[in-house]
Amino acid sequence: EKIIKKDISYGNPQTSADLLGQSGSIYVQKSQLGGGSPTLRGFAANAILIAVDGIRMNNAIYRGGNLQNLINIDPMVVEKTEVLFGPGSLIYGSDALGGVMDFRTKQPKWSNGKIEINSNSLLRYSSAANERTGNLNLNVSLKRLAYFGSISKTLFGDLQAGSRRSKSYEGHFEREYYVGNVDGNDMLIPNEDKDLQIHSGFSTVSTLQKLRYRVSSLSEATYSFYLSRTSDIPRYDRLTQPNEDAGSDDLNNAEWYYGPQKWQMHAVNFKSYKPIALFENYQINVSNQGYEESRNVREFDETTRLRQQENVGIWTFSIDCEKEIAEHTLYYGLDGFENKISSRAQTYHLRSEIVENEPDKTRYPVNGSRFRNYAGYFNFYYRLSSKIILNAGGRYTYARLFTKSLSENIGDADLDELITQIYRHRELINAMDVYQPAITEGTASDFFDQFDLKNSAFTGSIGSVFNKSNNTKLSFILSTGFRAPNLDDVGKVFEISDNIIVIPNTDLKPEYTFNQEVSLDQQFGNSKISFNLYHSLQTNAIVRGEATYEGGSTHLWDGGLVTLRSQVNSPKAVRYGGSLAIDTQFSKYWTTTHSFNMNEGKETETNQYVRHVTPLFGQSGITYSNKKLKSSLELVYNGNRPSHKIRSSEIEDKAYLYTDEGSPGWMVLNWRYEYILPKTAVLQGGVENIFDQHYRTYSSGISAPGRNIYLALRMSI
Repeated sequence: EKIIKKDISYGNPQTSADLLGQSGSIYVQKSQLGGGSPTLRGFAANAILIAVDGIRMNNAIYRGGNLQNLINIDPMVVEKTEVLFGPGSLIYGSDALGGVMDFRTKQPKWSNGKIEINSNSLLRYSSAANERTGNLNLNVSLKRLAYFGSISKTLFGDLQAGSRRSKSYEGHFEREYYVGNVDGNDMLIPNEDKDLQIHSGFSTVSTLQKLRYRVSSLSEATYSFYLSRTSDIPRYDRLTQPNEDAGSDDLNNAEWYYGPQKWQMHAVNFKSYKPIALFENYQINVSNQGYEESRNVREFDETTRLRQQENVGIWTFSIDCEKEIAEHTLYYGLDGFENKISSRAQTYHLRSEIVENEPDKTRYPVNGSRFRNYAGYFNFYYRLSSKIILNAGGRYTYARLFTKSLSENIGDADLDELITQIYRHRELINAMDVYQPAITEGTASDFFDQFDLKNSAFTGSIGSVFNKSNNTKLSFILSTGFRAPNLDDVGKVFEISDNIIVIPNTDLKPEYTFNQEVSLDQQFGNSKISFNLYHSLQTNAIVRGEATYEGGSTHLWDGGLVTLRSQVNSPKAVRYGGSLAIDTQFSKYWTTTHSFNMNEGKETETNQYVRHVTPLFGQSGITYSNKKLKSSLELVYNGNRPSHKIRSSEIEDKAYLYTDEGSPGWMVLNWRYEYILPKTAVLQGGVENIFDQHYRTYSSGISAPGRNIYLALRMSI
């Protein structure tokens, strides 16, 4: 699927996560306003791959839970987004089990000779979160040299949820009170508006700079610099998590926020269209990324705040070639990446303002870790006839994850004593990674010993496309996917709730998928129907499951009995589903669109539902468009996900995310318009969630916006 520039502009997405959600075919979860975790065919987080201009963003600390990194991509510079559903491991390598989302940003444009300067700007306001966005971009064109630059800034206030609750939402997700600090003490302050989600706002600033040089008539080079930085981002679901101690009306945390999330990338791309014996054309990509995130947590009535900061340096390279062989085409290439991860922790004492280094409380090994991956691939398209195309390909991947020993830093303290020290801060650390299985007995020295995990796999695909006529296209594909456990999978200690703790497991094996799907595109007069069915078998699926320590599934920890969880390999999981899209052009001015998506999935051994399988969802719309005006009504809908269809550990561990029924369905109506003004200006606006419904998307920790009135002005010079 392709999401193109004009649809992105018309939809006015606030973030790139919202850009995907507006497509009608991608499900997006949010744990806080500053986020957005997409789901493709029941896969999410580190099991789907995010790329920018063909360069992977996924790194060694992408977690298996919901992932909120899409906000680092500025939707203002996205030219189009290409979404590949199903295993993309053949071309993109590890992590692309559920699919790939490749955001293609705007390219500098050359002129025919004389210098040309063009600029575009945007000003936008929306009411639900008091959003204020500004963007300015510039393109300078010469015959052989071109420059494109953009800068964007967005400010979000606290998000206003809908005020009209259906029966299923009555009494749920109300912000009755929030934590404030009065004379140095934490206090629960009543909230005058229970639908105003206090402590959810944040801001972000992004820039993109590109320089494109025409080396010759058959080759070009582009240098790109990407930079994104957020303010502190409150983790809203953690700030509303109740204290589970008997008789307590307090909230669990006084503070829980991500520190400024910083991402930057330098990338060089070289393309050659000069044919030689080995290829007709090729391109080389080399990039360096720097990523920083932190978690800052203070429990209610605590006087210390723990900050855990992670820095990841990422080198990537790829060489992609295309070779014509008679009427057939061969694609092949090499790629690789290396991640260097460093981690540190500090405790800030509020009263004394003393900052204390905490090397034994880092999220990942204080001595540093490495994650390496190298691969080669090929994909051959064989034109059997003018109507039938066969394709087959394969990829070999080698992955290595290793870290230095930490035993000299930790000593031989008793494991229970070490864990107790960590747990005194409970959610303050949210995930301290350690590197021997906690499900085996041992001292801290054993627990932190060095590990070196090496994995390799051969994946492939085979498929066919049958073009019966210009109106009918039928395709079938068999494919496999592979994902090596990353650093976040391997092990961490963190608190889900007051009585549930996740502990490490370095015995994790790679997970594989075996996928089959069939697709049909059919044109009937002015209508086009696209239909897809898929079935995916996953082996060694990495899921959160029960764990044992010293032979038991519970453990006495910090004076209380806690239940143990760990990332484990489930023998098999099955996912299946389908999608249907119908587009109809009724007349020169009127069109309708409809999309429906259904996914299901279970672990075959336990009969438990797969965590990220989403409810039935879709949208329908009707649009009027002429030369100056475009206006549309959209009905967005989401089915019920009852409790018995949600993984039981999700209900047990995160009851505060669900109602008594589970995840109730919802339906909202949106209106949008776009009017072309004189002098190359465009006025856009609309009302989202017209009837101010209160709802949450499945597994989300923050309620969706209520009635949102927005207005945007785009200008070009």
